Amino acid sequence: MDDIEARDNRPPGAETERPSTTCRYRRLGFTDAQLYAEMTYPIYRPRLRLLDAGEQSPVTAVGASLQGMPAGLALAELPEDDGGTAELLSIYTHPEHRRRGVATGMLDRMEGLLRRGGCGALRAVFEQGRPMTEAVHSLLRRRGFPPVRTRALIGRCSKSGIAKAPWLHEHLVPKAFGVFLWKDLPEGEKAALRESQEREPWFPEQLSPFQDEAVIEPLNSLGLRYRGEIVGWMITHRTARDTIRYTAIFVRKDFQDFGLAIPLLIESIRRQIETGGDPAEGDPAEKATFVVHEPMRAMARFVRRHMAPYVDSLNDSVETIRVL
Repeated sequence: MDDIEARDNRPPGAETERPSTTCRYRRLGFTDAQLYAEMTYPIYRPRLRLLDAGEQSPVTAVGASLQGMPAGLALAELPEDDGGTAELLSIYTHPEHRRRGVATGMLDRMEGLLRRGGCGALRAVFEQGRPMTEAVHSLLRRRGFPPVRTRALIGRCSKSGIAKAPWLHEHLVPKAFGVFLWKDLPEGEKAALRESQEREPWFPEQLSPFQDEAVIEPLNSLGLRYRGEIVGWMITHRTARDTIRYTAIFVRKDFQDFGLAIPLLIESIRRQIETGGDPAEGDPAEKATFVVHEPMRAMARFVRRHMAPYVDSLNDSVETIRVL
């Protein structure tokens, strides 16, 4: 395992951080990473199993420890091609060790590992308006990341709140189309979708139905058929025990004028509302988050005009990319 030791990892001009005691940073393998698993989002924890794949591993993890105890974790996903852009999936410092340069040290170490591994750049994506947003901005500025740009809209709501929306019963998928649970799609059809995308890409990779397959939510991830063909989907993920994320909604280009995306989203929401236990008893699907990517302007308008009164928050998701 790679390992470095540092007493003060602050770059020039970071005087507001308290000096760190001796802090060790090292590249983690699968066994070591289990001690740090609670320091990343549940949706990313399955990826820690991939850390022992050596040079073939699609992820890299850097752990920080103080006095022999885990103090922080940085996790990044590697690009498929040399010179490509890696993505910083998460970075976390234990509350007792914040403002000591630990996050700065982990990110510095991560950038070095990625650079030596052939990555050309590192992307960071995060949500505005959250408790740690300013700390993330500050960290990335110190590491030389350029100003952020908006990439998507993120909403958060409760099942009980969104259930009050009157439009839940007004928008239905037309009868000419069939809706099915994504979990019931045969593996052969999934393989055919992948092959068609490889031959001639027809959906954006950010809306792929194959993202984070290990945690796709079976309850309300849906597919859309027309005369036997798959022409769309609404893919959700369980990001925490009590939270479903509405990740990727897509309708094939030749069907986009039929207004199918919003009814498909609503059908997925209905299934979350109608299925599950009593919220008072800790219903495991009581919360929801949703992501509307920048190009989906009609969906963004629907969210702002019709969903906003029934959600807890609406924030921009932003990204910044630094050349390594």
